[in-house]
Amino acid sequence: MVVPGLEGVSANHPYIKLENGDLTVAKYYSWDGASGVPDNPDNMRASCLHDALYQLMRLGLLDRKYKDVADQLFRRICLQDGMKKNWADFMYDMLRDFGDGATKPDKHPKGEIIEIKYKRLL
Repeated sequence: MVVPGLEGVSANHPYIKLENGDLTVAKYYSWDGASGVPDNPDNMRASCLHDALYQLMRLGLLDRKYKDVADQLFRRICLQDGMKKNWADFMYDMLRDFGDGATKPDKHPKGEIIEIKYKRLL
């Protein structure tokens, strides 16, 4: 999916690929659904792509100046997936007004994906 506003922008992560604005999220990407509202068919796809873009920002792989692009994408996909306009507008307003902290690297420090190996105790 080419994200309007991200044309020419690229960033790579093991589960998220953004190449010239074309966003791909890997099959086993893990996210927590839409924050603060029930997970529904009209917000799941939007929340996945939105969380992926915010994660790229937190990791310093995508400039935070693209936050509104991610928020607008969330709204647009919610509408495509059947959400009522007034509810999509409300959720967009909440993201715009309160989502800034979720894009800051200091809130979610960089880390590595680690694999824990253990011995069977019995």
